[in-house]
Amino acid sequence: MEAINIIAKRFYFLSLLMIIITSCQNYERIKNSDEDIYEGKNITNKFYRNIVNNDTTKLFDLVDSLSINKKEFKNLLIEKNKNIGLPYKIDIGEVETTKDFKNGKLEKIEYKINATVHYKDATNIETIGFIENENGETLLFSYYFKPLH
Repeated sequence: MEAINIIAKRFYFLSLLMIIITSCQNYERIKNSDEDIYEGKNITNKFYRNIVNNDTTKLFDLVDSLSINKKEFKNLLIEKNKNIGLPYKIDIGEVETTKDFKNGKLEKIEYKINATVHYKDATNIETIGFIENENGETLLFSYYFKPLH
């Protein structure tokens, strides 16, 4: 009888161990890969190209409505363009990226880009945040600026 109890306890222990092992998630994070930095610069250039070309459809399709109020963002850009003009030169500075995988599958890529943006009547330091989800959709989730002088 005692031998059966020992076998039952071992079986229970091994079953519990297998459940724990199989339920563990495997996460991987890659920061600042050359490929992602390059893509971050491309996304940023497209973003500003849409502003310069006044392509509001493409521009507002980029906005993540869960993070940014589209109407407020539109009003901000209209007011900013009215006050300081359109950008004519964008100097992309630091680009930070984070690529997250869960169980070997891409979950998201986050891009944080710092740029010096020259407008007709001002120069701003701007920080732009984009996120690419597992479906390959890239959205703007943050946009900050402050005048350089």
